Amino acid sequence: MKKFILYTFTLLFIPSSLYAHPHINIDLNIEFELDENGIAGFWENWIILNQFGENICNNYDFNNDGTFDTAETLRVKQDLFDNSINYNFYTYIEYADNMYIPSQISNFSIDVFDNSPAFRFFVPCKLKAEQNYNTYKLTIRDLSRYVSFGLKYIDDPLNKDIDYSIAIERDDEFYSHSNIFGNAVLVINIKKNNLKETEEHKGQTEQLTIPEHLALLTKENMSILETNSNPFTASGIRINDGNTNPFYS
Repeated sequence: MKKFILYTFTLLFIPSSLYAHPHINIDLNIEFELDENGIAGFWENWIILNQFGENICNNYDFNNDGTFDTAETLRVKQDLFDNSINYNFYTYIEYADNMYIPSQISNFSIDVFDNSPAFRFFVPCKLKAEQNYNTYKLTIRDLSRYVSFGLKYIDDPLNKDIDYSIAIERDDEFYSHSNIFGNAVLVINIKKNNLKETEEHKGQTEQLTIPEHLALLTKENMSILETNSNPFTASGIRINDGNTNPFYS
């Protein structure tokens, strides 16, 4: 299994006229799952830093044992995670000039690292490997500019059935909470290994393969573009989310 340790990369949208000041910082780890058909999906691990993370531990670890049991995890998910569906789980996949967002996530859990809670969940998305290379671009970002994601780590497994690579593409429209060199998009190239061209398909143009378990991004399902309140909190929930954003009145 290959593992890449990265400097923190930035995944936060910034308008050209304004460098906003996000006040929830999240370190991001990504673990891909491959099968014989391509990418089956990937795990996102959001390590919630600073005051917001501390307050999650202080307010939701009810028995103060340093972990989150089933009941505590469910409560955090309901209060402080489920609302992120309104922000497309901050996850965007570009393929063939189209942008896709997760239509579902699964297996939500919480770990604790250095007194910071880490939300972990699986994004199922069948990104197929075919005869020729397919290129997918993955970004995790908050278009409302309230949350900064810093990509810290990628677990990039091997699979004998596919030819697969990840590269980092710089994007100066993004800003990081932790590294000035961090303007990045994950560019994923993938195709079948040792797949010979058949007479039936020889010279034919392959049809576009739509990724499964993803929704096409449209105006109707576009995430909220501006918020002055913590985007993780459900209606009626109040929890300290760190410093006030000075760009909001």
